[in-house]
Order: sequence, then structure tokens, then C-alpha cells
Amino acid sequence: VSGPGARLATESLAGLPLEPGRARLATLRSSDGRLIDEALVLTFVGPSSYTGEDAVEFQVHGNALICEQLLGELSARGIRSALPGEFSFRAVRNGRLTLLQALWVRDLLAAASEKGVECALDKVTGRLDSKASELREGLLEIAAQAELGIDFSDQDAGVFSLESLKKRLQGHLELVRRLEGSYGRGRILQGGVRVVLAGPPNAGKSSLFNALVGQEAAIVHDRAGTTRDVLERRVRVSDGVRAYSVWLFD
Repeated sequence: VSGPGARLATESLAGLPLEPGRARLATLRSSDGRLIDEALVLTFVGPSSYTGEDAVEFQVHGNALICEQLLGELSARGIRSALPGEFSFRAVRNGRLTLLQALWVRDLLAAASEKGVECALDKVTGRLDSKASELREGLLEIAAQAELGIDFSDQDAGVFSLESLKKRLQGHLELVRRLEGSYGRGRILQGGVRVVLAGPPNAGKSSLFNALVGQEAAIVHDRAGTTRDVLERRVRVSDGVRAYSVWLFD
């Protein structure tokens, strides 16, 4: 729960004051005194939280009915459900994340393979951001030197020659090409490889599909045209080190 009413609503549920930065075992009760759960409650005070606002996390037992009761009690106390991506939106609004970092958090949540998670974490933790910043600073420096060379073109300043600037730009262009080349591979690692099994009727597409997914997902029959709609399944393929996601379409 995030926002100005988070702590007040939680203290009402737990019946005790919360200590910022500490986990407390709390007995959560409804407004009419019914026991909801014994849970751990963690309190964060803004700006030292993900969203930059006061925030509370509930660690309840893994039962959907408990979660529903807790959400119902929070709703009765004026707490509404977050919109998709709203926690990251608030983090951007409050200066806790950049817009790029928020997009990378989305990629992390949607990653379909271990390598995809690894790539997303590289971006979230700022490794890619630092490369972009390095590139930006280098290009600004080159641009400044080019302007200086134009302003003092009537003087013999070899360090500002066109050829020297071209040589300096070459290294930055190589970095841009490497980043550009990694985009397509990154999208595959992020969302998985898409493989379509296509061919003439009764070629064995559905039999192959079933064999690959490891279950009778598609109807197999001698009569042509049994599969009328596109069937879709995700399988995990390992190279012995990491597992990758493959989306199969029959």
C-alpha cells in the first residue's frame, strides 16, 4: 500500500503503531473484530520507499481468501487498487526512478527467460544507463570542440581538425552499433523466440507440436483441416546453462 493513508489504514487493521523501517508481527482484524490473519507488516517512510511515498507491505499466509479479506478491509478504509504500473509511475513522479528505469522494471517483470531477467537487471541497476551517459558526455565534448574549431578556424589549431574529430567519433559510433546490434537479441531474450509450424495439410505439424510441448495440446487426425485455429504454447529450452522461452504456434 502506498500513499498518505497507508500507515493510518494499516495501524487501524493491526491495532498497534507501526515502526518505520522495521518488520512487526501483527494480528490483522476487520472493522467488526474478526481475525483476518497473523502477518508480518513492513513500514517505509517516504522518500525512502519504492514509490517515494509512505508505504506498507503485508506478508500474509498464501491463501486467496485471506488476501481478498485484507483487500476488502483496505478498500473500506479508503484504499483503492493500483492501476497497472502505478507504483512505478509514482516512483518516477517522486524522483525515485527515471522514466527509462520504470520501463526497464516493466521489462524485468515480463522477462520470459533467465537471460531476459539478467538483461533487464543490467538495465534496472544502471549498467546500460551508464553506457548511455558515457556516450552522451563524449559526444557533447566532441560537439564543443567542433564549435571551438569553427570559432577559431582562422588560427592553426590542429587538435580541432576535422580528421581528429572523425577519429574521436569512430569509437562512439562503434559503441552505438554494438548497442543497436544487441537490441534484437535482447528482445528475443526478453519475450522469447516465436516459432510457427506451417505447412500443407496433414504434414505432421500438430504431431510435431504435441511432441515439442510434451502433451496432447492439438488434435491429430487423418482428416485434413482438424486444426482450424492457431494453437499457442510456451516451452522451455535449455542449453545446459540457462533456460530460454520458445513460443510455438501450430
